[in-house]
Amino acid sequence: MLLESLRLVEQSLNTYLFQRLGAVAGVVEVALGNVAAIEQPGANLDDKLIISLVNIEEERSLKNARSVRANGLTGALEYRNPPVSLNLYLLFSAHFTNNYDKALRVLSLVIEFFQGQTTFRTPAPGAPGALAEGRAELTFNLYTMTFEQLNHLWGALGGKQLPSALYRVYLVQLEDGAIREGGRLIEEITAQETVS
Repeated sequence: MLLESLRLVEQSLNTYLFQRLGAVAGVVEVALGNVAAIEQPGANLDDKLIISLVNIEEERSLKNARSVRANGLTGALEYRNPPVSLNLYLLFSAHFTNNYDKALRVLSLVIEFFQGQTTFRTPAPGAPGALAEGRAELTFNLYTMTFEQLNHLWGALGGKQLPSALYRVYLVQLEDGAIREGGRLIEEITAQETVS
C-alpha cells in the first residue's frame, strides 16, 4: 500500500507541475526514488524532483484501536489485529543540474501544491486504480528541521544538500485483512427467572 499511495502523490504532483510550468519551463518530471543514489550510475535522477521516503514511525496514539468488527454482509463478528498507523517522512528534493533558479521555482510550486491540497485518498476498493488491500488516507504537513537535524539528514544520505522540503505524512494505515477468529452477533437476549 505504501508504493501505491506514494505513486498517487507522484502522479498528482506531476500533473500539477505540468499545468503550472507547461512547455514554457520545460516538463519537470517527478520521480519516486532514493535521493542518496543521485550520483550512482544508472540512477536516472538528473533534472527531476525526487520524492524519497526517509523515515517511518508508528503512530502509537492509535495503537489501541478496536479489533472486533461486524461484517456487514454475513452479520458475523470478525476479530482482527488493529491496523498499523504510520507517519511517513517524505523528502522532496529539486535536483536540476546547473539550474538553481529552476530548482527553487519547482520547490516553491511543491510547497504551493501541498498548501492547496493537504489530503489524498486512494480510490475506494473496487474502483478503477483501487488498492487491493483497502484504502489509504494521507495528510501532508510541512516538517521544519533545525540546522543540526538538516545536517544529520543530508549526512546520512551521503550527498550534497539540495533545495528540498520535508513533509510528515500522517496516518497511512496498513492492514493485513486476515481474520483471527470469527463469531456471531448477539441478536437476542433471553432471561429465565425461577421464583421459589
